[in-house]
Amino acid sequence: MIFNTKQKMKHFISMIILMTVMAIPAFAGILESVTAALQHHNASELAAFFDSSVDLTILNNESNYSKKQAEVIIQRFFNDNGASGFTLTHQGKSPDGSMYGTGNLTTAKGTFKVYFFLKKSGAGSVIQELRFEN
Repeated sequence: MIFNTKQKMKHFISMIILMTVMAIPAFAGILESVTAALQHHNASELAAFFDSSVDLTILNNESNYSKKQAEVIIQRFFNDNGASGFTLTHQGKSPDGSMYGTGNLTTAKGTFKVYFFLKKSGAGSVIQELRFEN
């Protein structure tokens, strides 16, 4: 079958729209899951989205940890501060598929700003950076 230029353009635009629509649920899904893990202050739920190593900053302590080490440190942080809730305040996505979110973690010791960065990896996305700051 031979397509004329107008048919090719319609096909191309349809494919772009379809790819965009299919990407939106995946983008929303992972951000909703990360947000839920933070809301439930569940470090193991959150760690399910970590890359094999993650850049973790808690207040002024910054380092790169294995997935399991980061999970233990974050759970200790949640427990020590009496984490009680999380609100996602902003989210975004770059053309390369990277995503980020910012929000506020409510604790018994005050509110902490949270920032997380996810990188596309295979069919999904993984958290590469996570920050908890005053």
